[in-house]
Amino acid sequence: MFIRWMIQNAKSYEREQFTTRYSLWRSNLALIEQHNVQYYAGNTTFSLSLNVFADWTEDEKIARNGFKVPQTAIQTALPTTTSNLPPSLDWRTRGAVNPVLDQGACGSCYSFSAVGAMEGAWAIKHSQLLQVSQQEIVDCSFLYGNAGCNGGLPDTVFQYVISNGGISDAASSPYTGVEGPCYTSNPVMTISDYVNVATDEISLLAAVAIGPVSVGIQANHMAFQYYSGGVFSDASCGTYLDHAVLIVGYGTDSISGLDYWIVRNSWGSGWGESGYIRMIRNTNSCGIALLSSYPVV
Repeated sequence: MFIRWMIQNAKSYEREQFTTRYSLWRSNLALIEQHNVQYYAGNTTFSLSLNVFADWTEDEKIARNGFKVPQTAIQTALPTTTSNLPPSLDWRTRGAVNPVLDQGACGSCYSFSAVGAMEGAWAIKHSQLLQVSQQEIVDCSFLYGNAGCNGGLPDTVFQYVISNGGISDAASSPYTGVEGPCYTSNPVMTISDYVNVATDEISLLAAVAIGPVSVGIQANHMAFQYYSGGVFSDASCGTYLDHAVLIVGYGTDSISGLDYWIVRNSWGSGWGESGYIRMIRNTNSCGIALLSSYPVV
């Protein structure tokens, strides 16, 4: 079973690595199977599965998460009103969300989250869904407080793009998953400002009704990492923000009746529900409402 999983996930090891990786994989498999017994018994609302991270060490998992919590408090804005909002919304069906990508082992989640929010805001205003460069953010935004593959913050991405006069398209500076020299070409997208959302889910709902929103969450725990489907409602998920993702909509599950956020991750389409996770709404799950923002085009 381990060999089949290795083949499916393009894994190969030197002999001295094999035993260590197998031990990690087997331990995770046992935890996943134990959780799924509860899922099929109807005792939890989400399932887990083996994925490409099943043999990763904790240090490798931590390095992949690249959200840096700011040292100073962020001023919040946006009226807390949800009057006249639709009961459900999915920006994917409105041409404002590009396909899921994979950040790899680089701690660049902040760039994927911020770029997704900018692409969405641009598409909503101009009816044109562009793909712009995460790699430019990784390589060029150090002066704004980001640290390449060692993490950053969506707000500082927005600051960089405003000061730089825009951002290049993805084709001119494709994502490599490693830091490189700063390269920019003629900008294809600009933003004029960004908004920090108040730290409650009513305000967050109002923000998502405007467009996709960058958020910080806690993602350094087993249930999130091996999520495979359903409404994620893990009560043990805390508020230690270490990963940036993108909310692209919201809805209510027809089976459980739970309200949820539609969240795009940057761990590839093989993770979760084709790269997405539905996170329970109205409980501040994983600190999802604590640090969120969106750009203004």
